Amino acid sequence: MRKCIAFEDDWCEKRECGKYPGLEKEQCAILEMLNNFSALNIKGGIIRLDNRIVALTIGEKFLKDTMVIHIEKANADIPDFIRLLTRNF
Repeated sequence: MRKCIAFEDDWCEKRECGKYPGLEKEQCAILEMLNNFSALNIKGGIIRLDNRIVALTIGEKFLKDTMVIHIEKANADIPDFIRLLTRNF
């Protein structure tokens, strides 16, 4: 979980989340989910490149064959990670 939190922190630092209340609140919600992952009974997925997380998703099972995706984040410098992550989650 440490590496997921580091990924989120890096993502926000690059986008200056502190300047934008919406992104700041989103980061707070993501950190809350990551810090309470088991208790919330949510699922997650990551993509690693060179042992670094470059994409992250968090969601939960809604129906037998349906997931609700709450968060999708990816390194914007590398195209198509969101699509790959969503398709395989």
